Amino acid sequence: MTQSKSKEQRTLQLNFDTEVSNDVGKKIYIWVQNGWRTDEKFLLAEAHNANHDLPTIYVFIPVRNKTELHKAIITRESAQQTLAPWYKLGLQYVDSEGARINDHHLKLAEKRVARDA
Repeated sequence: MTQSKSKEQRTLQLNFDTEVSNDVGKKIYIWVQNGWRTDEKFLLAEAHNANHDLPTIYVFIPVRNKTELHKAIITRESAQQTLAPWYKLGLQYVDSEGARINDHHLKLAEKRVARDA
């Protein structure tokens, strides 16, 4: 990204830390905060009181659908914990990762077809 009339080259750097970086190098920091760690008023105050010589973009992600998101994360992690041992099993049998899971699903599909016939 180029900045200002001098077209100085700067890179964008995401920052999810609890504090804004004071590095005044050739980076433009995008300081991202969310409603789970802080509130919007805090971020707005930080932006208003910031050193305006530091190139920083302030981003706030509000909390939405907290319960649904929490359930989705737990479901995904549970599935990952359940499937992870089986996913790597194909490598032990000179197959690719996930091959044994795919074989299992094919066998289940064949059983369903036979049952429904």
